[in-house]
Amino acid sequence: MQDRTKRRRRRRRRRRRKKKKKKKKKKKKKKKKKKKKKKKKKKKKKKKKKKKKKKKKKKKKKKKKKKKKKKKKKKKKKKKKKKKKKKKKKKKKKKKKKKKKKKKKKKKKKKKKKKKKKKKKKKKKKKKKKKKNEEERRRTKKNEEERRRTKKKREKREKNKKKKKKKKKKKKKKKKKKKKKKKEKKEKKEKKEKGKKEKKEKEKEKKKKKKKKKKKKKKKKKKKKKKKKKKKKKKKKKKKKK
Repeated sequence: MQDRTKRRRRRRRRRRRKKKKKKKKKKKKKKKKKKKKKKKKKKKKKKKKKKKKKKKKKKKKKKKKKKKKKKKKKKKKKKKKKKKKKKKKKKKKKKKKKKKKKKKKKKKKKKKKKKKKKKKKKKKKKKKKKKKNEEERRRTKKNEEERRRTKKKREKREKNKKKKKKKKKKKKKKKKKKKKKKKEKKEKKEKKEKGKKEKKEKEKEKKKKKKKKKKKKKKKKKKKKKKKKKKKKKKKKKKKKK
C-alpha cells in the first residue's frame, strides 16, 4: 500500500510540473518582441537543461512496451499460412478416387455379354413401363401447371374485383366530401355577404343621423351670428360721430 501511495504522489507531481512549464512558454513568446536578444539567450539555456533530464526517463519506458507487441504479431501471421496449404491438398485426393470407380463399372458389363438373349424380353417390358410412367408424369405435370395457372388467374380476378370495389367506395366518399365542402363554402359566402350588407345599412343609418344633427347645429349657429352683427354696427356709428 505504501508503494502505491508513493507512485500516485509522483504522478501527481509530474502532471503539475508539466502544466506549469506550458504556461511559462507562452509568457516568454510575448516578451521576445520587447526585450533585447542577449538577455533572452541566457534565460533559455538555464531552463532547457532541467527539462531534458526529466523527459529521458519517460521515453525509455515507452520504447520497451512497443518492442514486445511487434514480436507477437509476427508469430500469428506464420501460423495462418501453414493451415491454408494443408486444406488445398485434401481436395485433390478426392478427385482421384472418383475416377477409379468408373473403370470398375465398365468391366462388369463386358463379362455379361453371353446372357443378353434371355434378358432382352425383360428389358422391353421395363422400357414400356418406363415410357408409360414418363407419359403419366408428363401429363401430371401439365395438369398441375394448368391448375396453377387457373388458380393464379382466379386470384388475380378476385383481387381486381376487390380493388375496383375499393376504388368505387373511395370515389363516392370523395364526392360526398366535395359536396359538403361546396355547401360549406356557399354558406360562408352567404353569411359574409349578409354581414357586409348589414354593415353597409348600419353605416348608412349612422350617416343619416349625423347629417340631421349637423343641420340642427347650423341653424342654431346662424341665429347667434345675426345678433352679433347688429351690435357691431351700432358701435361703429358712435365712433364716427365723435
